[in-house]
Amino acid sequence: MGLDIYAGTLTRYYTHNWKTAVQQWAEQNNIRCDIMTPNGVREDSNVNAKEVQETIELWMEALTSGLSDGDISLEPWEENNEKEYYTDKPDWDGYGALIILSAYLYSGEEVPKFYEKSSDWNDDPVVRDFVRSVSHTNTFLDGAEMWVPFKECISFEFVFPTNKDAHMSTVGQLESDLQYLNKMRWNADEETILSWTDIEITSDESNEDILDFDALSKFAYCMFYKAVLFAKENNVPIRLDY
Repeated sequence: MGLDIYAGTLTRYYTHNWKTAVQQWAEQNNIRCDIMTPNGVREDSNVNAKEVQETIELWMEALTSGLSDGDISLEPWEENNEKEYYTDKPDWDGYGALIILSAYLYSGEEVPKFYEKSSDWNDDPVVRDFVRSVSHTNTFLDGAEMWVPFKECISFEFVFPTNKDAHMSTVGQLESDLQYLNKMRWNADEETILSWTDIEITSDESNEDILDFDALSKFAYCMFYKAVLFAKENNVPIRLDY
């Protein structure tokens, strides 16, 4: 079970009217591709897109009403089942590298040189100690699973349209977090960041499960960066899919 990032309307997301990067590759190469979820292989049913959209719109009204106050007034974004979407696959290792990178930069610690495949970032002492002891707002360290398309920097607890509890944030907050990582680590311009799509992630000569940390974090960073660009341009949410 891997990790994908999706930027697009929630109607398309919940009607499964989109294809992951792996699905697109498999389709182009005439290879069968089954999507695994926590509940097993996903079986797409004939979902009524109109009903899904109506549910999403009611959910948006509750969300924007709950987040709005005297200083902030938020409006629902446009939902439909046709808008374009962006997706890619940072996978858990790439996502974990960004979590570790965030903790080390905020803590002022020297960033690791290597990342072990399939390792648990919660076992990293810097991540563990930072999350436990420091008051912070960072969507990677806070475990956000969705970023709604508002420029305001907000993190909050809410429910998905499926009523599952989740930690969420805004596209503005994710953009701010990415800007901080870039400033503190690479100070790269947009052209350089976008080139990281094709970066080579090398392994240690003696152990193929040990990856170059900087290359892995750049690779994942680029995907989140592109998702933010897409979400801002199209006024759509971003969410993790696994």
